[in-house]
Amino acid sequence: MAAPTYDPYLQFNPTFRYGGRSWGANDMDAFKKVLRRRGVNYNQWARNHANAAKVFDPVEQQVYGTVKPQLDAINYERQKAEAAARRRMGDLAGFTQAIMGMLGEISPAVRGAYGEGSDTMRAGGTGFGDVLNTNMAANAAQGNTPLDVLGAPEGQKLQGGDAGSVLAGVAGWLPADMMAKQGEAYGKMFAEMPKEASFQAQLEMKKLLADAAQTDDDFSQEIMGVLGGLPNIREELKQQRIAQNLDKQKMRLAQLEEEHDYYMKQQALLLSQGRYKLAKEAGARAERAQRRYEYESQGRDYEGNLKPGYAEAPNGTVYNMKDFHVDKKGNLVKNKSGSSGGLTPTQKAAQIEAIQGKEEDIKDMVLKGIQSGVWMPSSGRPQDRAKLGRQIFEHYKHLASTPAAKKALRALIAKVLNDAGRIGPPAPGQTGSGSDGFWDS
Repeated sequence: MAAPTYDPYLQFNPTFRYGGRSWGANDMDAFKKVLRRRGVNYNQWARNHANAAKVFDPVEQQVYGTVKPQLDAINYERQKAEAAARRRMGDLAGFTQAIMGMLGEISPAVRGAYGEGSDTMRAGGTGFGDVLNTNMAANAAQGNTPLDVLGAPEGQKLQGGDAGSVLAGVAGWLPADMMAKQGEAYGKMFAEMPKEASFQAQLEMKKLLADAAQTDDDFSQEIMGVLGGLPNIREELKQQRIAQNLDKQKMRLAQLEEEHDYYMKQQALLLSQGRYKLAKEAGARAERAQRRYEYESQGRDYEGNLKPGYAEAPNGTVYNMKDFHVDKKGNLVKNKSGSSGGLTPTQKAAQIEAIQGKEEDIKDMVLKGIQSGVWMPSSGRPQDRAKLGRQIFEHYKHLASTPAAKKALRALIAKVLNDAGRIGPPAPGQTGSGSDGFWDS
């Protein structure tokens, strides 16, 4: 048999494949015939394929039809939130990459502009200084011409001087050096801008990741809330089905009673008319109606097999399971209502069993509480331990509707907290109780 793909939360699929075809809720009788032809016992098959056998359980089909749309709706919103978070992260990464590229061009541009300005100022100062020296030398030569004619001594002649060098230094070289230093300083400042943009982007990315993780956890809590209500939903649907079966049974019994009375009257009429063969057939039909009435009034079908919702005691008495339950010894015991809200002993035991099955999940919550700093086992602060314990109890209290179940939940939480206290805080990098061996130390 090809293994069906079960819903990850409900561990159920409304159909399964066997013998080259699909089987659904209304195919149980036909499926049993196929198994018999192949020499397979149905009960043995059902034990080996418990999840597939649930296909023939109308209550499980109703649970699937009721809860699956809720889970699908939650997961649809979760996928939308995940897609939106991925888009935001992608947009942030793209924007950061683009802005870092643009910011990276600013520093070279500033350095280049200041460098060109410095070179221009230096060249201009030198050029103006040379022109001034040339003009002064020309003016001096022009003034010395009459002196040369007069034969004046060399010491009395005019000198052109070096004022151009002073002009070049004051108006060119010094401002050029200042501009070059300013350009270097501004260049270094702008060179830090891509680093700052990257740092701010990392901070924003961490915030987006934290928000996405919190949103995902919120959806997980919604799913846990739906799954936590499964026992009550299943029990309610069982009771509804039992009530429906009882109503059908009443109608069927009334129909059989009318059928029996009709054929009895027909038999009497036919006997009075001397039509003995037809009277015998009417009598046989009346007997069949009476036999079916007796069977179905005992919760059996026309073949004498017990119908769903009924059980037979060792003494042969048939009981309606709406009012009775089977204890651990296999005895039928009448249900008792009390402070547990009318739950049967079997239901109360199932609650405690469900709570015990949450030990690994509670370990994960304790580990997350330690890692997030709610409680550190080595801190010596019992109030922090109690705070974490209350948080876990509030998370799982929907599973416990009886005093005994609440006591079992508190005991399990205390046990896990005690184990964590003896082990000590988890080492850095540990993320879960199942993968890092924290609880196996």
